[in-house]
Amino acid sequence: MYPLYSLLLILFFLIYLPISFLQDPTLRKYRRNLKERFGRYSPQLLERLKGSRPLWIHAVSVGETMAASPLIAELMRQRPQERIVLSTVTYTGNQVARERFPGADGIIYFPLDFQGVVQRALRQIRPRTVLLTETELWPHFLRACREQGIPCMLINGRISEASFRRYRRVRPFFRRMVRGMPLLCMQSEADERRIIELGADPASVKWTGNLKFDQYAKEEGEDSRPRLLRELMIGDEVPVFIAGSTHPGEEEAAIEAFWGAKKEITNLLLILAPRHPERVAEVEQILNQRKLAFSRRSRIRLGERRDGDVILLDTMGELGKMYSLGTIIFVGGSLAKIGGHNILEAAFYGVPILFGPHMENFREIAELFLTRGGALAVRDASDLAEKLLWLLLHPQEAQAMGERGRALRRENRGATQRTLDLLKAYL
Repeated sequence: MYPLYSLLLILFFLIYLPISFLQDPTLRKYRRNLKERFGRYSPQLLERLKGSRPLWIHAVSVGETMAASPLIAELMRQRPQERIVLSTVTYTGNQVARERFPGADGIIYFPLDFQGVVQRALRQIRPRTVLLTETELWPHFLRACREQGIPCMLINGRISEASFRRYRRVRPFFRRMVRGMPLLCMQSEADERRIIELGADPASVKWTGNLKFDQYAKEEGEDSRPRLLRELMIGDEVPVFIAGSTHPGEEEAAIEAFWGAKKEITNLLLILAPRHPERVAEVEQILNQRKLAFSRRSRIRLGERRDGDVILLDTMGELGKMYSLGTIIFVGGSLAKIGGHNILEAAFYGVPILFGPHMENFREIAELFLTRGGALAVRDASDLAEKLLWLLLHPQEAQAMGERGRALRRENRGATQRTLDLLKAYL
């Protein structure tokens, strides 16, 4: 199976790279980190790690990096002598890791999963232990770790229903891939059941809960709202609709919902935050086509006055704090068939949450919030407009919904400590 996997990986890159080049002829986002993706690291990094066997923690992008943050911070606090290397796949994830963990010994890009590349990366980094987050299970990397005697464990593990169906087709290969992992910490009982059905050793699989519930646990006393209100020139009583982590098609739906509600709530303000920073110019065009005055967040930060009642969030790592301004929040990736995004950032601030029908990646959390009245699901763009206006016109019901969501987040905390307790035997 490994030769077939390697062949499919090569074919994928042969198709993917020309498409990427069409999107960005200079391939800027790849040129910045191409050496690291091929397992070649700077002399400065290797000098810092010289003579040590670091702990390597891998998170694919922003969401996974943010979710793992409480665990990483606690490991750094409890084990100050430990050398820690953090890796990501995406540029934005890398930037967030640098902002949140300037004290890490190395922040790198994860190597491409080719046999020679991962072996070279492991020889240079020489990790004592590797922690992978969520579903970052790379066959050649896991095999190389096993061959070199490096314990490789999964934290905040998740196997969505869609992934489960795909992996089941290659169950013998998946089983061989995960059988050597001494510990797999899973987010939910459903994730635990799925990975065991796919061949993981039941003795290695543990339910720990979702680290995302702990994401803001250490920041309960921090209030970013007054600072952001000042910076963005928003009055304390102004209602704010935030559409966060949006994908193509969802910006239009959010704009139409905002414009419809603004006929009733004339001082309503919209903060629009596309999931991927490279889409900011595209969203800017949508706003211009609708002749809506707007300001980029980055320009306000540089001293420009806010223009109009729409703010386009084009800065990285700020959305979580921006949610503190929300009166109503729509979390994207859910009207578009993406699988949804994390609603717990919004729940931290006790703000009523709306999301679409496609929450497959966060099914258990979404169902919990819907069942307990901490969020509302919307069917489509018109339903989003209708429910947004209803919540704005019924502030007491909206506040109660937000408080139920906040209570759910608090009730489900503790995954960080449960994970740390299990990791102690291996660290």
